Amino acid sequence: MNSMRGRGLAWFGKNVSELHPPHNGHIKVSRYYTAARSWTSSEVWWFDIPLEEVGKGSPDHIHLLCQKSVSSQDFFHLEVPKSVFQGAVSSGCVEIIAKRGKQIIRLHLSARPMGKFVDIRWKGPCHLVLAQYLQ
Repeated sequence: MNSMRGRGLAWFGKNVSELHPPHNGHIKVSRYYTAARSWTSSEVWWFDIPLEEVGKGSPDHIHLLCQKSVSSQDFFHLEVPKSVFQGAVSSGCVEIIAKRGKQIIRLHLSARPMGKFVDIRWKGPCHLVLAQYLQ
């Protein structure tokens, strides 16, 4: 598979054992963006998560796969409870955008050693920190 999503799904299937594997829609994959290729001018992983997916009950978490480096075939794996996203939305800690008629949570997670897995784009009252969900 040549797409980043395809590579991430293949990696997930090979490296993550789940009693009840999630639907592919609950696995989000991001390439590693260098500072030169990022809107934030910093190394990041970029995720768009439909707000409607966060509101659904089952499964109760979303998997974020973050490419480890530009040429890597390996990923960091974050397993984030949907309740974390729901809390971040209600407290104004994430950016919500409209995309193709849907509400989307847009995350730019820092890939830098200091502050890794912290949403750095949003300028709201707080920042979403996801490092504790690293598997």
